[in-house]
Amino acid sequence: MKKTVFNLIIKKFSTISCAILLSSNVYSQEAELENLMNSAKLKFEQSKYREADEDYTKILGLFPNITEAHLKRGISRMKINHYEGARADLQMVISADPLNKSAYLYLADAEELLGNYFDAIKHYDKVLAMHSNDTMSIGKRALAKFNMGNYKNALVDYTAFLLLKPNDVEGLLHRGLAKEHLGDQIGAIADYTHLISVSHKDIRAFYNRGNAKNLLGQYHEAYEDFVKVIEIAPNDPDALINKAHLEYVFGKYDIALQNCNKAISLGLDNEDAHFTRATIYEHLKLMKEALADLDRVLVINPVNSYALLFRGMYKLKLKDASACADLKKALELGEEGALKLIKKNCK
Repeated sequence: MKKTVFNLIIKKFSTISCAILLSSNVYSQEAELENLMNSAKLKFEQSKYREADEDYTKILGLFPNITEAHLKRGISRMKINHYEGARADLQMVISADPLNKSAYLYLADAEELLGNYFDAIKHYDKVLAMHSNDTMSIGKRALAKFNMGNYKNALVDYTAFLLLKPNDVEGLLHRGLAKEHLGDQIGAIADYTHLISVSHKDIRAFYNRGNAKNLLGQYHEAYEDFVKVIEIAPNDPDALINKAHLEYVFGKYDIALQNCNKAISLGLDNEDAHFTRATIYEHLKLMKEALADLDRVLVINPVNSYALLFRGMYKLKLKDASACADLKKALELGEEGALKLIKKNCK
């Protein structure tokens, strides 16, 4: 009898000890979690995102189902350009909390930065299904559509966005660009002009308005816009080359050449810059220099049919036997103007 009572006492004591031990372990884990969360939160708030990522990784190694830790680690990983890791975390957040707006927005950003525009748009759609007038989501969805070349639908979103934020600089700029891509130069000019009224020194607005006016044949008005860009940013190579192109149209070859040379010296090494300078050199009777620029164009883009046509024409003037090869290649690439020259000059 005594033995039985003693055993019961021991059993009871053991049960109490286990309960105390379990309680102690739970308290210890809670304390550890609180310390880790506080450390991670502080680093996150101090924009020490790499360190915050490390802390949240420790937390999730011990407590893998903490939604806030996944969210903050996902955001931290966005900040350190670890987009795939961010995507995985943000998907975890959404699976646990399907109404989490921040997770959808950051996930959309991650998908877009990974080049997955369709997925990004789906996430913006989710936010807008919950918050139909969320300007950030409308604007970001518009930009995603723009970046994937869906200018028609981007235009719809930017118009909706600008109804809510009529003076938004980026909205006006990108709606203007979308209109340009869709061939509505007049509408684009209206948006760029509105943008200039809001932001008087936005060189993008002047530059793109100049391009739109140039496409409409409004050469003098376009020229004024490129001059304005250069007043604000004297070393803008794209504005310099566009200004030079119009100076060529106006017959101001010496000034045009100066601007071309400056643009190229500033690092503008593209087809348009060298082609424009080649045409200026040709008018100044500097044929070798013109051919050197056309050679450079064809190094950058060996199938530039227009450069092949002009190089062939310039070589004919110099009685260079390789002219016919250029003209034939230009014709193969669709330059019908080469045919007459070939018939007249090539056997």
